[in-house]
Amino acid sequence: MAHDHEHVHDSTYYLDQLCTIAACGAMGGVAVMMYWLRGSDGKAKLEYILAPQFFTPVLLGGIALLVLIAIRALTLWQEAGQNTDHVHDHQHNHDHGHDQHHHHDHGRQHDHAHDHGHDHAHEHVHTHTHDDHGHEHGWTPARYAVLMLPIVLYFLGWPNSSFSGDWAERAIAKDEVETPTVRVEDKGEIDLGFKELSNAAFYPEVRKELEGKTGRLKGMFSPLDNPKEFTLFRVKINCCAADAIPVGVRIIAPENVTRFKAKEWVEVQGQIQFLKLVGRDKYIPVLMLKSADQVKPTTPLSDYALD
Repeated sequence: MAHDHEHVHDSTYYLDQLCTIAACGAMGGVAVMMYWLRGSDGKAKLEYILAPQFFTPVLLGGIALLVLIAIRALTLWQEAGQNTDHVHDHQHNHDHGHDQHHHHDHGRQHDHAHDHGHDHAHEHVHTHTHDDHGHEHGWTPARYAVLMLPIVLYFLGWPNSSFSGDWAERAIAKDEVETPTVRVEDKGEIDLGFKELSNAAFYPEVRKELEGKTGRLKGMFSPLDNPKEFTLFRVKINCCAADAIPVGVRIIAPENVTRFKAKEWVEVQGQIQFLKLVGRDKYIPVLMLKSADQVKPTTPLSDYALD
């Protein structure tokens, strides 16, 4: 007995494969575009949601996904061509040895009483089980919702600056500080960053060591109700926007500083002090300026590039 069974995929299988290829291809394309394309403020789209150390892996991952999609599309094309060639060959050829059946004329005049000596009984165990192939080719559009969500968000214009500096500017602490002291004795200049200065506020011995020195910082401008004060802030991030934390330094000038817009990048040079927030037992770093001229516009940096 010979049984030839040619498995031909139905149309829903190819529809499912094509939709998967399209969704994954769009995902890879979005990853590459997020690396290369810029937002309205000139920053790469990835800068709004990821730390800089992840930019290159995202680009390489997007390129790798596009390559895999191209390979899968080619193999699917070849598979579809082969199935088209054999679409009419889905047949069963049975060879049971019944091609020579002798029909004897058992007339009354013929006594057919002899024993043939062999069993002429045929057992045909011919079971076709096609219901269980271990997989299903049904097309379920809902399964693509997860894949399409980031793609739809991208073409809606997200992520944008609202994922980084804008929300951080709104979230930055604007509490009033205690009446600032006059400038203390100058202790020379020091080159330090936001992290070092903000961390120093928690340790009395470090505050004492830094207070009176002159520091220079770059950050984004955040105005306060008092026109002589503003917050210079950056955003601390470990991997993505979800764990971003705004870090601010209070700037106090002897005259109004109103020529800058919110979130505009500036460089400030002033004397380091540490003042308490009103009604709270918490110190924050402060730069005391000699004049408003010590606040100058500067080249924007990555929102999440906290030094």
